[in-house]
Amino acid sequence: MTVRAPPSAASMINSSAPLHGFGPPPGVPGSRVAGDLVPPPPGIYPPPPNRQTCSWMDRQGRPASPPYEYGGRRPERRDRVRRVDLLIEPGQSLGLMIRGGVEYGLGIFITGVDKDSVADRAGLMVGDQILEVNGQSFMEVTHDEAVSQFKFHKRMSLLVRDVGKVPHSCTTIEPEPWDAYSPTGVRIILR
Repeated sequence: MTVRAPPSAASMINSSAPLHGFGPPPGVPGSRVAGDLVPPPPGIYPPPPNRQTCSWMDRQGRPASPPYEYGGRRPERRDRVRRVDLLIEPGQSLGLMIRGGVEYGLGIFITGVDKDSVADRAGLMVGDQILEVNGQSFMEVTHDEAVSQFKFHKRMSLLVRDVGKVPHSCTTIEPEPWDAYSPTGVRIILR
């Protein structure tokens, strides 16, 4: 077995060869060729994704921890899933307010139910998450798509989950490692 000493500092200064295990191999974006940095092709490294964090409220409007799938603790009880059938007759109102959508990194949550509306009589409550409508998943729909589904259909079968809380205020965190004024490299934008 042959043991070699590490290269001397003088030989490293004049060498363009990378150390084994350090940095990308020659010719790969980010490596050096004849002392010049090889820039990555445009679009090869997408920007880091934005993160959204939300504060949550319970049915009574008190601050609450987020549901498990949004960073909260594992629930002690299983969230109740139920099917609710709605029929909106002429002159009636659905009476439902919703918040969320895939563009916010959220599912669709019921944030308000008008008293004596079709939704109220069917048993929908603030804090219910709408999982599907007429067999269409609501897990990956935008807010506008959800609203148009509710406006279009007069007869609906909803699959809802009793979460008991709703997203209240959301903050978008955009990673910007080049931001010299941010000690964490993260800029927070309130919306």
